[in-house]
Amino acid sequence: MSAVNQQRRGLPPFIAAHLAVMLGGRPTWLGSADDFNHDTIAHASQAGGPFYVKARLCHDGPARITPGHPPGVYRLSHDDRLRWVRPGAHPADADTDNGEVLLANLPGPDIVCHPGAEIATVEGITSGANQPFDGPARASTFITRVHTALHHLFRHRRFHVPARPAARPARRRVHAACSPSPD
Repeated sequence: MSAVNQQRRGLPPFIAAHLAVMLGGRPTWLGSADDFNHDTIAHASQAGGPFYVKARLCHDGPARITPGHPPGVYRLSHDDRLRWVRPGAHPADADTDNGEVLLANLPGPDIVCHPGAEIATVEGITSGANQPFDGPARASTFITRVHTALHHLFRHRRFHVPARPAARPARRRVHAACSPSPD
């Protein structure tokens, strides 16, 4: 659940729910997550609806983003390439109907990402022309093109990844699909 979607509906940011639970309370203003997510998809299909999509690396092996691709607003060109337009930090910075998206949380060029790693959050505001979803669990053609173009920003090749140290005590479980590059 994103803070943009909650605030758009007049709800407090999700951090307030976290604090309420941590202090022993209950965030009674929140409904079920499934209902909220389905409502989010419905709102994203209406004029002015914010959206976000988590993108994961689909390459067969490790990959790095090519230098010169910082987070910010990108425009999807007619030849299906993403071109950096300007800095941005909020979905409202990207005019999705004009082919723009906000790419947030991009890794740096010195980070090696492994298959399945989250490589970006694609965000924007829709007002009609470029809807992000064709229905529940179905990305639109526009978002599919953005996802494909995003993968073209990454170069796929063999990297030297140092061997993991010998067995360590398993105290906590961490999913780290992106790791710093040794070079």
